[in-house]
Amino acid sequence: MVGRALVLALLAAATVAPGARASAPAAPPPMLAAAPPDLQALEQKMLALKPTSERFSASISIAESPKVKGPIGGFNHIFGHASSVLVPLLTLAGEVSLGPPPEASFTASFLGIAMSARLIGSTLYTHEPDVSRLDGGRPWIEERNTSLAQALGSQSSGPGGSVGEPGAGFAALAKLIAHAQSIAELGPANVDGLPVARFKLAVPIAALQKPARSRRARRRARRERKLFAPLLRIELFLAETGLPVRTTVVVVARRGKGELIEQSDITAIDVPVLVQAPPAAETIEAAELHRLLRRRARRLAAKRHRGGQRIVAIRRGKARKPQK
Repeated sequence: MVGRALVLALLAAATVAPGARASAPAAPPPMLAAAPPDLQALEQKMLALKPTSERFSASISIAESPKVKGPIGGFNHIFGHASSVLVPLLTLAGEVSLGPPPEASFTASFLGIAMSARLIGSTLYTHEPDVSRLDGGRPWIEERNTSLAQALGSQSSGPGGSVGEPGAGFAALAKLIAHAQSIAELGPANVDGLPVARFKLAVPIAALQKPARSRRARRRARRERKLFAPLLRIELFLAETGLPVRTTVVVVARRGKGELIEQSDITAIDVPVLVQAPPAAETIEAAELHRLLRRRARRLAAKRHRGGQRIVAIRRGKARKPQK
């Protein structure tokens, strides 16, 4: 469930989407909300922005609200609910430029496991400290023919993509607003010292899903409808320039089993991005690393096989030993 919700949240959020083509949403539902005048004005400014680079950050967490029960049970109406437990899953931060050539540098942490990566043109360098123990101290893995969207992962295809394709800007985020069933203006707010206008939207999950063209896709869509509430809760924080400096998406699990919260920030756009390749002495090509891993796996398998043969031989020798 967490895996599916994670994908949905990434698809729904305004995370970084350089070089990615936003999937076409499904047909709008019959009951669409009219955007407030302030949002309409800021949306036009947002669509006029065509950033070529940005600095960004994003996080994904799970929130669960456990119920507090009495010694006999059934006293929720007296004691209420405990405060939500927020469990961080993923954090991501970095900067990206569409180029040409495209460049990106970012760090990520998934369940406490940290990693970093750099993209220069179509070459991706991933820092994996554990790999250095296999190949003599080279912690960087070099993988060629990698696009910017592939480097940033599944979140790069989100309909709220920030950088997007050259000339595309934030058109995908505008489509998200167009599919909202309800929109409320929550008044002014502040994000990292920047005054913003805050809006709350309810967007159907079905509007973000691609049309199911296969039986497998239709089964997956039915499972998702059973797992999650039909509406996403989205908050947009728009600066005076129209820049969506923060987007928060909440995916609610059915039967009160918790929420998945994705927050993405755009801290700056049209900034210089300079990414340097790691030293060649600290880099190993992905193909070479795969060969090392295969050889190591074969050695371990052969070692286990020889150990098993020795155990069988010992057991057979004991069985043949004459009894006194």
